[in-house]
Amino acid sequence: MPLISLEEQRNNYLRSYGLTCKMTSYLSFYGDKSYMSYSYIFNFSNAATQIILKERKLPEVNVVINPDYSVSPACEKGGIAIKDTTTKQLWWEAFFINSLEFEQIRPLTKEEIICYKYIEKYGVYSSLALAIN
Repeated sequence: MPLISLEEQRNNYLRSYGLTCKMTSYLSFYGDKSYMSYSYIFNFSNAATQIILKERKLPEVNVVINPDYSVSPACEKGGIAIKDTTTKQLWWEAFFINSLEFEQIRPLTKEEIICYKYIEKYGVYSSLALAIN
């Protein structure tokens, strides 16, 4: 059986869900600018939906995937996906300045889960991509 390149695997995944994805990168600085890393924006789209997620490598936190949009009218842009320990469902959490706490906002939509899992598997900082490089 012939080996399939990482790029072909990515394309097959996207094609199977009718998605396209454009990726861009930017340099991020953290703390007192003593730590920097590249962050990546994945712009997923199909005929009806656009989902923009960021993949970032943070110091001491590892890799995070954030929405580049508001997950609720009550929130500003951003958040983080967490897995509910009881239901195992992915939820968006957002940080609220007033309470200085993260709060669960809503479950990820079917489309958001597909895009999130794409980055988990094929993102720049994914174990698969790191193993090949």
